[in-house]
Amino acid sequence: MIVHDATHRKMAEGKQQQVLARERAAYIEVWQQNRLKDEFIAVLSHELKNPLNLIYMKADMLARLPQTHHIRSIQEIADAIQRSVNTQAQIIDDLLDFSRVNTGKLSLRFAPTDISAIIRSIAEAVQNDAKEADIDLRIDLPEVPVLIRGDAVRIEQIVWNLVSNALKFTPAGGQVTIHLAIEAGRARLEVSDTGAGITPEAIHSIFDMFKQAPTVANHSRKGGLGIGLSLVRQLAQLHGGTVEAFSEGLGRGSQFVVWLPADASSSQRQPGEQPADLSVFRGNRILLVEDAAESLAAMRDLFAIYEAEVTSATTASGALQAAKDKTFDLVVTDVTLPDFDGYWLAASLRALPEYSVVPIVAITGRPVAQEVQRARESGCDSCLAKPFSLESLADIVWSTKRDHEKGA
Repeated sequence: MIVHDATHRKMAEGKQQQVLARERAAYIEVWQQNRLKDEFIAVLSHELKNPLNLIYMKADMLARLPQTHHIRSIQEIADAIQRSVNTQAQIIDDLLDFSRVNTGKLSLRFAPTDISAIIRSIAEAVQNDAKEADIDLRIDLPEVPVLIRGDAVRIEQIVWNLVSNALKFTPAGGQVTIHLAIEAGRARLEVSDTGAGITPEAIHSIFDMFKQAPTVANHSRKGGLGIGLSLVRQLAQLHGGTVEAFSEGLGRGSQFVVWLPADASSSQRQPGEQPADLSVFRGNRILLVEDAAESLAAMRDLFAIYEAEVTSATTASGALQAAKDKTFDLVVTDVTLPDFDGYWLAASLRALPEYSVVPIVAITGRPVAQEVQRARESGCDSCLAKPFSLESLADIVWSTKRDHEKGA
């Protein structure tokens, strides 16, 4: 009897070990598949951003050339190209962010954040698009800042995706309204439209990945992967908030409401500074580091419009040698280079006495939120996403110069 029981125990233990082994193997396989998927999406993001950056810069240059800057049709074409590029870049970033959220790799940087300022900035950015589509875009915001403790970059993504979605599905003559208020100790953001509306069947799955209600999607003037709203829900939840969708049916508009915990104890942020003057580039010696030949040429030609003296390099080691041979007023480097990355270059430059206060800006094809901390730790003053604009770069240069003057 004792022998019989011992045999049963051994058999049971053997089966349990087999089950555990299969579970471990399944877990390892899933983990490896997720890792490969993340790596694939990261590489895809970088490879897609490089040609987008080139297209954006060529369009920017076309609009700024003395021969064409006064021709209205050329300006409209350049604007349309740049808007399309930015839309595609946003889709790429959303896809990568969604992947990182699902695998728990998306980290947030929490700080007192004024949602009102973010909404105003986004409303200004899309106002021209709304006018061209004959859509009345309105904002209804409190006169005082509405503060939460959140990641400003991710809050901007939430607002941007909701507003873009509303504009996408609202026909000419319609209206989109952005309303913000503090209710019951929480920030309540509502983006409503008079557009295509959502069917009762689709309202429950509207935040699912790759989901677009077919009857609604047919009204869209622009395509999409159905990532934006799903990412909105994920980001809201990561902030301890929620998001809901409401609609009375097709043709009767829709409302998206995001609730986020308010941070009444946070101090108000200082108002933003005025946009920078592009004359900051005039006469400056600029070191451009980029391994994509066409992008490098486009960047060089763009700076040449403002009479900047440009030196280019395609590797980090080549750029470092150029910096040792000659002192530059600004360094702009791609993050991904064939020998060392742009962060190695930034750290190496900061080790040189003559580059202790020279503005260094990194350019990346990955979402900026993933790169900011490493960029700062390496010595970069800022990190910009591809495609980047001269205005954004000029803002950084002016801001860096003022900070150094104050610290002197």
